Amino acid sequence: MWKLPVLIAIVSLVSAVAAVLIVQFILLNLNVSEAVTNPVALIAGLGAIAVAEWRVRRWWAKRH
Repeated sequence: MWKLPVLIAIVSLVSAVAAVLIVQFILLNLNVSEAVTNPVALIAGLGAIAVAEWRVRRWWAKRH
């Protein structure tokens, strides 16, 4: 049962980093200030963690 938390952690980390980088790249290229970009990217990263955990748990339940 240790595999599920490890899988959730890895997928959450990758998706959070990707979400933050993508949001920051897009907003900074649109000349949005960093004072706005950073909190929006933080919220996107947290949302990506929640969605990744939910999707991995769904996938795990269907698989097992």
